[in-house]
Amino acid sequence: MNRRFTKIGMFACIFMFTAIQAVFGIRVSPGVMTVRGIPVGVDTSLGIPLTLYNDEDMDLVYTVRVMKPSQIKKRWRDGYEEIPDTNWLYLADGKKFVVPAKGNVSSMLRIHIPDSESYYNQMWAVYVLITAESGAMFNTAVAPLFMLETKTLAKPDVPPAGIPGIAPSAITLSKKNPKTYVTLYNTTDSTLELSLSPYVPSSNKSSAEIEPAGNWHFDGELMKGIQISRKSIKIKPGHKKKISISATNFPSKKAQALLKIEGAPVVRFIRIFYNP
Repeated sequence: MNRRFTKIGMFACIFMFTAIQAVFGIRVSPGVMTVRGIPVGVDTSLGIPLTLYNDEDMDLVYTVRVMKPSQIKKRWRDGYEEIPDTNWLYLADGKKFVVPAKGNVSSMLRIHIPDSESYYNQMWAVYVLITAESGAMFNTAVAPLFMLETKTLAKPDVPPAGIPGIAPSAITLSKKNPKTYVTLYNTTDSTLELSLSPYVPSSNKSSAEIEPAGNWHFDGELMKGIQISRKSIKIKPGHKKKISISATNFPSKKAQALLKIEGAPVVRFIRIFYNP
């Protein structure tokens, strides 16, 4: 297809932003960011620049590298698999930046996911490793974490990427339509044995977990009323299975819960939205 450039429109949502990570005199913003609704097959601006700050009294040369999570640490945030190709995420102005003393430089974050229906319904994690150098000095600075969620598609023509593949990765329930279906795909060479359970993150945990989308809050009462047709499931290689998800508790305002899927290499989540 022709290469097109666009900003994410009304169906996308940047919904979590942590301002700055810092090491020594080196700072970067954002430090953590989640973006939903990223289109597939379109070269897209994420709508937020990566800003590099230099608090030192000398100019620094910053090098920016996009890294898979496993290249940075053994475990990262639940719910997100590694991005298949780090080249998809990039800065509009390149990989090296001269940041003046006591100054900053910004460059817009962009992503270009290949045009395949297998890349809908995805939740990917990626780190952006930033190092700074000046003369003989070379310090590893910071590695901001980006969580990237592509647009949902209920019935893709090909199995979705991921283990398991999920379609759709987000559903909306209401009193009028309290039940819907999700299909889980196994594209591996081994049988998947999965356990499924309604879930909302605990506000008491010190470690960060998956965040709610936009102005949708996690709701424990909604979670308690979530019913699924199967709490455990086996999927043979190359097969798929459909499950139903329904709600019996209906909050008075918009709310969100999750369906946790365990048993695969990475914990997966399906977002469940309730819209009164």
